[in-house]
Amino acid sequence: MFIPESSRGGFQSLDISSACLAVSKRLRIGSGVIRILEYDPDVLAMRLLTLQEISDNRFVLGIGTGRPGSDPKQVIQSMLDRLRATRNSFGKFARGSDHLRMPETFIATLRRGIAKAVVGHSDGILLNFCPPEYAHALIESIRKRTGRLPIVSCYLKLFYSRVEETAKRMLIKEFATYNQHPSYHEMFEVAGVADEITSASSALASNRGINLSEGLLKISLANPSKGELAGHVSRFRAAGVDLPCLYPYFESDEDESFKMRKVEEIIRL
Repeated sequence: MFIPESSRGGFQSLDISSACLAVSKRLRIGSGVIRILEYDPDVLAMRLLTLQEISDNRFVLGIGTGRPGSDPKQVIQSMLDRLRATRNSFGKFARGSDHLRMPETFIATLRRGIAKAVVGHSDGILLNFCPPEYAHALIESIRKRTGRLPIVSCYLKLFYSRVEETAKRMLIKEFATYNQHPSYHEMFEVAGVADEITSASSALASNRGINLSEGLLKISLANPSKGELAGHVSRFRAAGVDLPCLYPYFESDEDESFKMRKVEEIIRL
């Protein structure tokens, strides 16, 4: 289970992960993801040490850079340097506690260049909101360039509502939001769905009926049946994704029993 940072409410992934680890016995729970450049290595290492102690080494560290800025290569190098410093600090603080291990680390990426750059520095990579064909091409690119592969995880976003049209609108709004980010827009263009996002966003703005295209449904689903969801996961596994992460979205005022019912469906998939 990955716990995302909240950009709106200010909730911190590490703190929520701590609470979840404390009340579970077998779940592996991680940050999905923290912006590691905002953390002091010594302070982060002490927090990771605490998480590993209370959970019997079940925490997973998911990290990213945040916005890459004007020099992405330098930001990536800074991220890797900060990760290395955190590992060194963890080893220093864990001396004498042989049962504690530095958490497995997943680095969030979308571009092939970043994925290749972080191989060897992390246990895995974490993809997000991409079609299986894009994931497969990225995975093959890493394999051909480096001769090895990290564990590959990918967020599969799912939108649920008791009203079918609302679920579709939530999905389109998410696509429209991500399409404003240059990296995602470029990926959507490569995937051939950028125009479909624009068209669907236009239909949404003018209150016309929404028909989700096949291209968009390869990336995300709205109110999927159990069969549709199983097929969606299978396509990503076939593309080489080791850990498909099902990421359900609901409206804030959605009925709690409806949300729990859908989460239980996902768990039993």
